[in-house]
Amino acid sequence: MNDKPESSPAKQVDRRAGQTPISALRHRDFSIYWGGSVISQVGSQFTTVAMAWQIYELTNSPLQLGLLGLARGAPMLVLLLFGGLLADAMDRRHLLMLTQVAQMCVSAILAVMTLSGKISPPILYVASLFLALFSSLEQPARTAIIPNIVPRDDLSNALALSGTQRHVATIVGPSLAGLLLAQSGGATL
Repeated sequence: MNDKPESSPAKQVDRRAGQTPISALRHRDFSIYWGGSVISQVGSQFTTVAMAWQIYELTNSPLQLGLLGLARGAPMLVLLLFGGLLADAMDRRHLLMLTQVAQMCVSAILAVMTLSGKISPPILYVASLFLALFSSLEQPARTAIIPNIVPRDDLSNALALSGTQRHVATIVGPSLAGLLLAQSGGATL
């Protein structure tokens, strides 16, 4: 009698034979999610650099620059746990959409305030706090939704791509902001 489980090593190798480093992108929902995540996170990184540049330009103070980072980082440490609870309690897709729209609104308000010449350190601190709030609510849902949109065979690939996307955004967003700053001297940020 052969009591081998259905998932023998030979069958696992067969399933993985057609996989590539981007196999999860074959799934429409994950491709849309992944592409949107890249754009969103590049924008978030861009905004972080722009806000840091603005606070330094306004105050010429390294301390104020550090406090801006603290205003964004500290709330995230506290709120991530609540974001995880919220991601479990409600529709993750809707939570992601709400937090993305909220972050876009904060960025739009910052742009309007900057273009109208009304930007100030207190506005940047408040915006930083709101961006931290929405990001903290979003991140757990962003991770938890992946198993819902990718088949089990491609899940580890999807999680790897998701992690890679964050690192790419961390490089590309600040780089684009830096290039734009070098080109315009900050007038367009």
